[in-house]
Amino acid sequence: MIKIITADGKIWNETEVALSIVSAMRNGSDVLEIDLNGEGPCLDAAGIYPLLDRICDLMAWDPGKVVIHTANFLERHDRYKIRRKHQNYELQAVKKLIGEDRPNKIFDQHFRHFGHFIGHSNKHRLHLACFLFSRYQTHTVQSYHTQLGEPYHRPHLGIEDLLHQGLSDTQIDDMIALLKNGPITLDLPPCTDTINPAGFLGVTQYYPGFFVEIVNLTFWSGNTFYVDEKIWRPMAMMTPFIVQGPKDFYHNIRKLGFRTFHDFWDEGYSEDHADSHTRAIIEILNDLSHKNLAELSHMYRSMLPILEHNRKILKSLCAEDFVLVFGQPS
Repeated sequence: MIKIITADGKIWNETEVALSIVSAMRNGSDVLEIDLNGEGPCLDAAGIYPLLDRICDLMAWDPGKVVIHTANFLERHDRYKIRRKHQNYELQAVKKLIGEDRPNKIFDQHFRHFGHFIGHSNKHRLHLACFLFSRYQTHTVQSYHTQLGEPYHRPHLGIEDLLHQGLSDTQIDDMIALLKNGPITLDLPPCTDTINPAGFLGVTQYYPGFFVEIVNLTFWSGNTFYVDEKIWRPMAMMTPFIVQGPKDFYHNIRKLGFRTFHDFWDEGYSEDHADSHTRAIIEILNDLSHKNLAELSHMYRSMLPILEHNRKILKSLCAEDFVLVFGQPS
């Protein structure tokens, strides 16, 4: 089994992957199995199909003998065999948060409008984090763990990608202000293991104190539907969410039985190209920022049927449901 580690639109260990694929083919393997490490990028957008095409042509290898294991439930291919399976451990960890008692929001003088929690950066996470830090710092419960000088974080920053989109002088100043003040951390339980549930669930202690979470999903390029703890957390904690992710994310999450918040703000941006999502989300945040505590409380009470419904669906959701809803490629 060859493991491929990706970020959105790229293979991190491409040289190692290419050498491993060629070696497996030369060793006369009957089947070449590739595993996406439990994640679900669009394989074309990440460059995996072009890489495989070149190697299969070079080695005269039958593409039908390649099996790819992915958690992207929209992934299909005419030549390579695709096996889709949801990464289940994060879902099961979050479900343990769901008890009999309903999580409550505390609408007091400390209540904030927004929650935004970022570990690894990328261009969209950086863009929204800069905006919130510079414009709505007092409105936001925020973490941004990326440090400019840390080699571990540097490949994920997204500065160059963001600059290529064309930023105003004000936006550049906002980015510098965030990075100079980073990392922005919260008081969380210590955790050294990134896949330990304590590492991604500790932040839930802050959910009673803000209204809506801005969720930056892991993958947005191409054709993908991959979900992890970033969307399960607000559902478990009965918190509204605004998602920056791939095209048609809201449509696909509703296929699993969940409800979203189009009655309260415009979710139409999800039908557009993913690179336009951040600008649309900023417009929504600007509108919400003008609401006072009483208005937020009233809106939240109006959302309770949606929040209760999502929590109930999440509690019963299992990995097999993804296959039932989205099917398995033949």
